[in-house]
Amino acid sequence: MTKNYLDLEKMRERVAEQDKKKTEEFHQFLNGLADGENKKQQKLQSLVAKGIEQKQAEAQKARDAEIDRDNARLLGEIEDRYESQGVPSAETKKRHQAYKSMLNNLNL
Repeated sequence: MTKNYLDLEKMRERVAEQDKKKTEEFHQFLNGLADGENKKQQKLQSLVAKGIEQKQAEAQKARDAEIDRDNARLLGEIEDRYESQGVPSAETKKRHQAYKSMLNNLNL
């Protein structure tokens, strides 16, 4: 007669090994999902950052244009005020020099 018996210790080891393998596969699967989500998140953050940078660049351009307009307007106001007090502006001096040169050419 043959004795049929089960080696419970080997069965436990095999089951533990299979469980360990399945656990590792599951962790790899979860890590793959997390990596994919991380890549999506990084791409989204990159797009948002580009949008913010573009908006800031546009705001900077608008600010610079407004400053230039205001500077030109204020400079004109200051020059007009001093012109009215008899202090010629650079434009007036240039115009006077052109008149003087034209009169010299006419031999007057």
